[in-house]
Amino acid sequence: MKSITGKNQFDIVEAHALFHLPWFTSGGVDVKAGQYVTLEGAEVIYAPDNLLYTHSYIFNFGIPFKHTGVMTTTHLNSVVDFYAGIDTGVNTTFGNSFNCLDCGDNNKAGAFHGGIGLNLWTGS
Repeated sequence: MKSITGKNQFDIVEAHALFHLPWFTSGGVDVKAGQYVTLEGAEVIYAPDNLLYTHSYIFNFGIPFKHTGVMTTTHLNSVVDFYAGIDTGVNTTFGNSFNCLDCGDNNKAGAFHGGIGLNLWTGS
């Protein structure tokens, strides 16, 4: 039990299931359920995909790192994507015991995570 209650804890960055539902729009809806990395910020976890190889200070301490919940991506057309999801908050999980599943976040409330994405360069 020390691995989830002690000062140094085991942490999983990503553990999720992905589904593509060909409904509602011609591009369909992608559903991500579980623990996934955030949409926020200009940097990503895999350093070679960043503008600079190293991570900035703000990446580690200023922006969200991961979320636990359900995220949907609705492909409205070939240019516009709509992101919407419900999660447990920033860098939290459901809780640390079976009798308190909403104790992962300090305010015990759900959170919204969303946005709009533009696919302006198709890379053809």
